[in-house]
Amino acid sequence: VVASVTLRAIEEAGGSEAWESLDEVERSKRTGVVLKDVIQQLGEDAYNALSAPEKADIDLFIRAGCCMHKELNSVKGGNARMMAYWVENRISGPILLMNRDVESAASSHDAQTRQKAMEKSHGGGVKLVELAGAIFRNKDDKKGQQDVWRFYAESVLGMLITFPDTNNTRFGSNCEGSSELIVHRDQYINFLEFVRDKKEKGTFNHMEGNVFRGLQDPPTLAELCILGLYGQAISHPYLRQVRHGGLTNHLDLGPLHHRLITHIKSIIQNPDLLLAPSATPEHGSLDGHAWERPNLLSAVQALRPHLPDLRGPLTAFFTGALETWERFTEEFKPDGLIEKLTENE
Repeated sequence: VVASVTLRAIEEAGGSEAWESLDEVERSKRTGVVLKDVIQQLGEDAYNALSAPEKADIDLFIRAGCCMHKELNSVKGGNARMMAYWVENRISGPILLMNRDVESAASSHDAQTRQKAMEKSHGGGVKLVELAGAIFRNKDDKKGQQDVWRFYAESVLGMLITFPDTNNTRFGSNCEGSSELIVHRDQYINFLEFVRDKKEKGTFNHMEGNVFRGLQDPPTLAELCILGLYGQAISHPYLRQVRHGGLTNHLDLGPLHHRLITHIKSIIQNPDLLLAPSATPEHGSLDGHAWERPNLLSAVQALRPHLPDLRGPLTAFFTGALETWERFTEEFKPDGLIEKLTENE
């Protein structure tokens, strides 16, 4: 093989004299190119000499996606559908939570400038949770009100509360943050007023004002409720089962993902599995075990009379999540590669 490679490289260089005139680096480069071709041919010859079962073993390659990323993307897919729901149904949706510069542009006398500012702006549950994270648990410990909030919560509720890490975009933190804001909504509103009143000027900064308004905006609160309910019904029980010690590896997760798809469909068909006052984890949670945060369910019920009908946006969210799960569980489809594997494989 070495002789063959060398002769071939010399021939392609133009003969012995041309080869000798090349420097060492160029010779090595040319030899490497030809060697790669020869190795490729040797490999193909060896592969073609194998039996069909041996070829099947060589060809076996399974792609399995990270389950945390599957869940993360399902929330993104659900949230996109929920945000579109308000526009598609011509229902007044969440207020826009603009930053200072965009808000200034939105009040411009120029219609085109105002329009561009509005198009750049976002609102809704996820946006509010992100802003709340910057106030109540900033990733920079020299910013934010995280320490003051924790001591305030201890004085009012008798316990230190650490806000979910949305400012670091942790997995699951948007659903967790939504649950936290709904369960302790009154305390967060009172705390923001406390912070405002302690200032010399007695006013909110721009971000505090956005969060204060968002916590009192019914469509935004509706989105928070739905994000929190998704976390209780899907996110927590799903990851509990993924991380269960009895499972061998990812290849064992097919039945779980089939149950997941079925469960989401059942909630789309019957939102009362989560929205009814009598909703139970036995029917509403993916694994049928206790809610991760039972007081969220009671907090949602207490808020419902003051909110838009939750059925529409909840169905939209779970529909978007379902579409995403179906894309992100391709490896487990009934006629797919994993389903066809033998136990040994």
